[in-house]
Amino acid sequence: MIDTLRFANRLKEAGVDPRQAEAMSSAFNDEISEGVATKRDLDNAVTELKGEMAERFANVDARLGSMDAKFEAKFVAVDARFEAMDAKFDSRFEAMDAKFESMDARFEAMDTKFEAMDTKFEAMDTKFESLAGRFGTQGRYTFLVLALIAALGLYNAAAPHFMGKQPGTVTARPAPTT
Repeated sequence: MIDTLRFANRLKEAGVDPRQAEAMSSAFNDEISEGVATKRDLDNAVTELKGEMAERFANVDARLGSMDAKFEAKFVAVDARFEAMDAKFDSRFEAMDAKFESMDARFEAMDTKFEAMDTKFEAMDTKFESLAGRFGTQGRYTFLVLALIAALGLYNAAAPHFMGKQPGTVTARPAPTT
């Protein structure tokens, strides 16, 4: 809005006829004020806009709340699945631990048996050493003769296989021709 009196006075001072100045001032004011918003118009528009914004924010908050509830339900389900998988893995690992403990016990028992066998072998070594001491040189010759007999027996058993003959079969030599 404009001050029409001041506008008309300025026109009068510029040399415009007073009636024309007042008519021009009034017409100009009517044209300008028709499209111009007043303070009341602005206050009403702001109030209306605030109401619309509050309504839209309430809708957005409601949708976000709904989405949050859906995600929370899904996370609860996923957490339950992970807990079930953890329990399954824990039980499997416990079973594997029990098997490993059982195997450890078996290995310990085998170690005990091997230690007992080592003790027996040591006792036999001691006996052989005492026998070797008794027989002296004679024992060595006896051992060599027995080793030679065993070697000949192995040779007789293995040689036919290497020569392509069956063990225990005798082949006749062809008669000499004169």
